[in-house]
Amino acid sequence: MRYKIIDITNKEEYEKYLHKCLAMPFRKYRKRHKYLLNAVPHGLCKKIIKLDDKVVGQIEYPPYEVAGLPIYGENIFVF
Repeated sequence: MRYKIIDITNKEEYEKYLHKCLAMPFRKYRKRHKYLLNAVPHGLCKKIIKLDDKVVGQIEYPPYEVAGLPIYGENIFVF
């Protein structure tokens, strides 16, 4: 078994994974698209994990300023 971790944030060939969760069918939602247009330039990153050329996982991490849900406080770490 071979795995790869790929940063897909600005790679057009992986655009569908940027717009979706692996558990849901692909559909370009307007709200998600609008969020990405703002969040990516401000530092949002998304990576996928491929195992033997099959996508098996993903992680997305934005700066708190552009997080999908509000994050408030001081000295915050989110995992």
